[in-house]
Amino acid sequence: MRIAKTALALALLLGCSDPAGPSPLLYRMPVLEFGTSVPVTAASPGDSLWLGISLEDSTSSAGSIVTIRATCATNITVLRGATVVTTVPTPATCPDSVYQRTVGTFPNFESRFFRWDIPPGLAPGTYTLRGELLQQPRLDVSITLPIN
Repeated sequence: MRIAKTALALALLLGCSDPAGPSPLLYRMPVLEFGTSVPVTAASPGDSLWLGISLEDSTSSAGSIVTIRATCATNITVLRGATVVTTVPTPATCPDSVYQRTVGTFPNFESRFFRWDIPPGLAPGTYTLRGELLQQPRLDVSITLPIN
């Protein structure tokens, strides 16, 4: 009985471990002044921004096969607290469109930028920009952006 309990505990422990280790995928969200490559750490109503989203395999140019959303689908969700303020692009013209792609290191990575014109009436506060590009494997990326 003691051997069976030890074997069960070992099986549960091994079953919960990730033999592949951490993901080699780098999932990033740069925010830039529109029309430039200048990073933005805060913005104001009426500003125009480039909201970027990129995905690459940091270990290999051969890459990883991933499932991503099309550029016409929601790639970024803007939230204030738990409330969705908008999605980018707006409107999404193919909301459920996904496809498989191999992403690797430069130049075989996926990178997209979307223009976001911050509405003049947007209330000041801290907003979360959540990446929606990557569908499988499931990894999350989000950043906060203060709107003054």
